Amino acid sequence: MKRKAEPQSKQTHIKKSKEDFNHHNIKHSINQNETVCKPNLNEDSIQENEQNDNCIQEHEQKVDTIQESEQKEDSIENKQIHHLIILPGAMGKITKDFHSLLTKLESTYNIIKREKLTWNTRSTKSTSNFDLVKDMIKETNGQPYTIIANSFGNRIVLEMLGHHLIDPLPQSIIMCGYPLYGPKNTNDRIEHFDSIQNSKIPFCFISGNQDEFLTRSFMKTKGFDALKSIVNCLNLETVTYHCVDKGAHSIPTIKGSKNVQMHVINELVDLIKSQTKLQTKPI
Repeated sequence: MKRKAEPQSKQTHIKKSKEDFNHHNIKHSINQNETVCKPNLNEDSIQENEQNDNCIQEHEQKVDTIQESEQKEDSIENKQIHHLIILPGAMGKITKDFHSLLTKLESTYNIIKREKLTWNTRSTKSTSNFDLVKDMIKETNGQPYTIIANSFGNRIVLEMLGHHLIDPLPQSIIMCGYPLYGPKNTNDRIEHFDSIQNSKIPFCFISGNQDEFLTRSFMKTKGFDALKSIVNCLNLETVTYHCVDKGAHSIPTIKGSKNVQMHVINELVDLIKSQTKLQTKPI
């Protein structure tokens, strides 16, 4: 015969009920905590994700900036820069109006100049003068350049060309206010032109129609026409002339209002830009 199961004692029943109650409370408490904490965990996760996204974006922006900077540096290195070497007159200083002209050219060219060139005006054959020009040519680093000379600076250029002291040769030469005659009225300044006979370098001559260094009483042909007649006998490969109306010896200064002066400067800017597009032909 089967024995009947003995009824649980009262204490055992109470103990089990208590454990069940505690287990239910703990489980309920955990569920409640999970319910309460779950939104907080999601907010933290969202914030963390947003922070990560921001970090990624910042990193990508930095990478893009570095790449753009490197590309810009490569572009600058590979870009062919055209230089302008400025050789002033005997005083060695660039005039105010010529400074205004250069300001309009700075965005297109690298301008190589000195605030004051200490020329030896006693002799155009002075090696100290040649060294000043050579130092400026070195700054071109072998890239194309154009010489823009004024008055005495023109004479130095012709002297150096005659002795083959300019290397590499410029892409073109612009001569402003070339002085045909000095105080002694000798022909030595005209004889300097022999150094560029049959030259392949493109030349541009700019002078004022009132330039006192182009006219002497004993001359049959005077002024800018006299300069042209002399240069035309040189058999240059390429030569351009520009006469500045009301212009004196100091280019681009003229007699007139500021508006007229600015008009002349703008004309010369266009002329210089067109001249620098020319190239010296191989000899």
